[in-house]
Amino acid sequence: MPIVERTALLPFGAAELYAMVGDVESYPAFVPGCVSARIEQGQGELIQARLGFRVRGLEDSFVTRNRMEPARSIQIEMLEGPFRQLRGGWSFLPLDERASKVRLDMSVDFGSRVLESVLAPWIDRAVNDVLAAFTSRAKALYEQG
Repeated sequence: MPIVERTALLPFGAAELYAMVGDVESYPAFVPGCVSARIEQGQGELIQARLGFRVRGLEDSFVTRNRMEPARSIQIEMLEGPFRQLRGGWSFLPLDERASKVRLDMSVDFGSRVLESVLAPWIDRAVNDVLAAFTSRAKALYEQG
């Protein structure tokens, strides 16, 4: 099961970054391949979201349960979707009022070795692209000047 972890140091507060990542319904505006996103149920510390993606002409969706710990972390677990299992999360470590260390990790069980051999490199690239998209979004939302 591939596990991918990435970190970034960003010049924004942990609460701002948490709010941006927690705004699931805005994902189609900036997350590569995301064509739809909606909160199906829940609010506050536990939500269930459905995300639709189109990648290389293939379209699918998955449902996640997101455990929200304000300004600290968002833990994600796939409830239904194209993989046997998908888990991951975001963590936000404040370095000071205007700087944070962000960590994104993702583990995927594709359900077969053949799929894993084909898709594992894609997951690595996708996590890089997602972190880059969220970094750009943070700059667009929070950068002064």
